[in-house]
Amino acid sequence: MKKLIIIIAIAALTSCVMPSRMAKIQMGWDKQQVEHLMGKPVEVSAQGHITAFRYLMFDEYYYVTFYDNKVASFGKLGDFNSTKNPTLDLNVTTKKRK
Repeated sequence: MKKLIIIIAIAALTSCVMPSRMAKIQMGWDKQQVEHLMGKPVEVSAQGHITAFRYLMFDEYYYVTFYDNKVASFGKLGDFNSTKNPTLDLNVTTKKRK
């Protein structure tokens, strides 16, 4: 029972650590600086000048994107383009035919 309590306590403490590490990332950092802070990503994607690191933290994915090997954005998927409304408002009106 004591071991289970210790494991739960460690899990709770580390759950706060990873997202707080994400907050320490600075725009313009290179990939090595990010990996030093965050560790190896679970997935890496690249296209042209853009590379994306994906980290899994507590059942949520966090991303760090690089442009020309420098941090261009970071956070949860919903954090990007957050000023845009994710819904599309369709107002359809129909006219009666005569």
